Amino acid sequence: MEDDLGLIDYLRIIWKRKLLLIAGTMVGLVVGLVVVHRMPELYRVELLLNMGKKMIALPSGNFDLMPIDSPKTFVDILQAHYSLSKERTSKYKYALKFEVVDNTNLNRISTIGPADKETAERFEEIVQKFCVEYSQKTEKSFIPLYEAIETLNVYHREIIEDLARSKKILEKFTSVSDSEIIENVNSVINIERSLWEKRTILKEIQSDLLFYESFAKNSDEYKTRIVGDMRRSTIQQEKTRKIIKVVGLSFVISLCLVFFIEYIETLKRIEKVRKQT
Repeated sequence: MEDDLGLIDYLRIIWKRKLLLIAGTMVGLVVGLVVVHRMPELYRVELLLNMGKKMIALPSGNFDLMPIDSPKTFVDILQAHYSLSKERTSKYKYALKFEVVDNTNLNRISTIGPADKETAERFEEIVQKFCVEYSQKTEKSFIPLYEAIETLNVYHREIIEDLARSKKILEKFTSVSDSEIIENVNSVINIERSLWEKRTILKEIQSDLLFYESFAKNSDEYKTRIVGDMRRSTIQQEKTRKIIKVVGLSFVISLCLVFFIEYIETLKRIEKVRKQT
């Protein structure tokens, strides 16, 4: 083959072996169609998850709520327990992902993989299992709150009983003479002061009870739970692009093969001419 081939020469070579080029490209097209046809249908199975909270005791003696865990940690635990991956690979058929739903406390946890009803149901079962475990942690964190409510109720009853007794004592002084009241003025003052102090304490206890009981009443809202039903959707794979890639690769390989064959035949012709001379 001459060293200074031009564009026309290359086009002549391609035209000369156009059947090989077309055949190679068509083989690539068939292979691409077969590969795409055998590609499994991918499904996305997703659940909306409300991550729970736990009760914590503050140094001041009050209580507050904080997230029991982050959604990322929750997903990492699922991946570790069930050998899932963040991306689909030849080793992992299913990928597990999560994303925070904008302007809500919800998190979308999903798995992507081949269509499989049993796998989808298993995914929901796994997430539900962890929801139960996390909810138990939430319930356990509320035990000190329930104990505090019980203690406040005891104090509440005791103070009400003390107030009733003090009122009865004061009522006795209303039926005695002025001289007797004067003689017991210190006792009356002490009883009235005690009443005022107990009423103040009673208001504080009632306020704390109202606050704590509101937490306890809504404890189910703070548990980790699945919101709504499981959703399934088909993921459209880029099959056309894969076919184009396979066909393009086949065309390039066929083109290289065309020039390689031409090169070999050119060397043979040159060697033949040399022998004749």
